[in-house]
Amino acid sequence: GALPVVAPASIEEDIARRDFTVNAIAVCLKPDRFGEVYDPTGGREDLNRKVLRILHPGSFRDDPTRLFRAARYAVRYDLALSAETDEAALAGNVMSLSSDRRRAEVEHICGEMRWAEMLVWLNRWGIWRTLSEGWEPALSTLCRMDTVLNWAGRTLAGDHATRKMRYLALCFHAPQALATALSVRPEEQDILTRARAVLESLKDPQDGPWYREMDNHPVEALLAALTAIRRDPQKLRLTRYLAEIRHRVLEITGNDLISAGARQGPELGAALRLTLDALRAGGVSDRSSQMKHALRVYREMVKSDTAGDS
Repeated sequence: GALPVVAPASIEEDIARRDFTVNAIAVCLKPDRFGEVYDPTGGREDLNRKVLRILHPGSFRDDPTRLFRAARYAVRYDLALSAETDEAALAGNVMSLSSDRRRAEVEHICGEMRWAEMLVWLNRWGIWRTLSEGWEPALSTLCRMDTVLNWAGRTLAGDHATRKMRYLALCFHAPQALATALSVRPEEQDILTRARAVLESLKDPQDGPWYREMDNHPVEALLAALTAIRRDPQKLRLTRYLAEIRHRVLEITGNDLISAGARQGPELGAALRLTLDALRAGGVSDRSSQMKHALRVYREMVKSDTAGDS
């Protein structure tokens, strides 16, 4: 799993170190031979036949990262693996790579247009089962992730259909063993933990407390959770929160209520929280209606406290 040592080499030696025949084609740049093609491995013929072929049977043992590249090239360019290449891939040991190198290869795939197909392609060689103690992603699950993240990229501010978000969503659906195998960082693990908390919060039928709980989590955690939701009511609530509700903020402050006659105290904060709940539920809208609602709630609380003390 170590990185290769860089040293000068002849063109023949350089070609021999390539991963696939389609990557082992050289073109001369000398003026007197400009454009002359050097193709000792038959790469041009393989390109014409749309075949991906390794240069020798031990290729994947020498460099297991070629397994990930094989999946990328096969899907991106619609290539079929030669029989000997497919068979040799079974001998590639991704566990001999460092977790950082495995992570880098998976992130490369997550940056591709057809990333879901590429990740599923790795199932044929048992790579996911090796990395995650028996788990492997289904194409339907990855397509659901892709749909959610593409929606986020179109709808939310910022680009949430990035390779990082795809990578996090993949790890969220997998056992913890995959997070370890792919060198998930502490801050990313925190996002995954928060995403699980989001799923628990979705079971709460009360709008107000539910909205408040969502405010405690980053968008990445909300999106990771959304990729795991199949039930329409829960999906609708979370998509509405992400696209609309979280952007609804009060136009009034505690100082506004104090200027209108309220006093400092727990009732003041409670009135603001309940007014925010009303705003997010659609019960109030503009600044004027927010003030009226907050003052009414505040006065009812004070009146109730006074009655309780008497």
